[in-house]
Amino acid sequence: MKALVVSLLLTLFANESISQDSRWSPLNSGPYHVGFRTVRLNSKAGNPMIISIWYPSQSITEALTLGDLIRMHPEESNVQDSVLFTEFVAPIKWMFGQEMNYETCMRLIDIPTRSYRDAKPMPGRFPLVIALSEPPTYFATFEFLATHGYVVAGLQCNFNTDSPPPPLHYTRYTDVMEELLNYMEQQDNVKKKSISVFGHGFGINPALYLAMRTPRIRRAINVDGGFFGPRSNTTKSNDYQPDRLTIPLLHIITTSQQKEDDVNQFKALTNPITRVIIRPVVFKHQDISVWGRLVTLGLRAKEEIAVVNNVYVELHSIMLDFLKDKSQSNAFPDLQIEKFN
Repeated sequence: MKALVVSLLLTLFANESISQDSRWSPLNSGPYHVGFRTVRLNSKAGNPMIISIWYPSQSITEALTLGDLIRMHPEESNVQDSVLFTEFVAPIKWMFGQEMNYETCMRLIDIPTRSYRDAKPMPGRFPLVIALSEPPTYFATFEFLATHGYVVAGLQCNFNTDSPPPPLHYTRYTDVMEELLNYMEQQDNVKKKSISVFGHGFGINPALYLAMRTPRIRRAINVDGGFFGPRSNTTKSNDYQPDRLTIPLLHIITTSQQKEDDVNQFKALTNPITRVIIRPVVFKHQDISVWGRLVTLGLRAKEEIAVVNNVYVELHSIMLDFLKDKSQSNAFPDLQIEKFN
């Protein structure tokens, strides 16, 4: 009997440890469990695509780990852990100038997420958010939105050729994002009249070009993307039609991106824009992605972790309110919120 009690206590302790460690982010979940599935298709041009879908579910199954999500890449499905580690170390060193040791990296990769593989969807239709994204890159953000009643679909397309020069440099990305939109509109759990786009960095360009192409997009979230910066050659794209961007835009930027934004490109727009400037310089461009979360959990000092986590929570609260068409509050100490147009 004593052995049974000890066994039960150890099980409870282990479950509690997993529950605490699984908080990849400090975000509070909404009322829904999160199901996850992938769909593999070919684009119209014959390029392989992976569609990753997070959705409100009525059941839980096997919880995915970050390693599971990484291995969904067709070229990395059967790789050894040492290779996975190498895949992580290179971009982290490039983005943050820091190296993560093997033990720390693999421990973080093996932590369960809140996404459950092929869990049964909740009945009904839910608003949709689409993005260009590999399966692991923004999983904490996409999980968060799914727990609050959104279907989120990320698309990774492996193109067979290099990107062409302007004015076609973004066209193929916008094309496959439109294919993602068409595919997701046919899903039974999607509200066709409530579709938003999400973009981080490079990903915001095809997202906003798509919104210029079609009135089916109702809202757009940009997280530190250079759509309004000269480096992106945004205005040279065939899809750049600023007079056709009429939807509300949430424009979230770091102070460094703020310096790059071109005022004249803003003046070319008449759509409602809410600009959110992230004040703490310790919050870097990649902190919204899995790379930033890995660095925060594995390499940062406690003081920096607190600041980064606070900003992370505030940004996701702002994003959720924006998607729900709630007024944006200035009650966030780390954010400067401004209205345009």
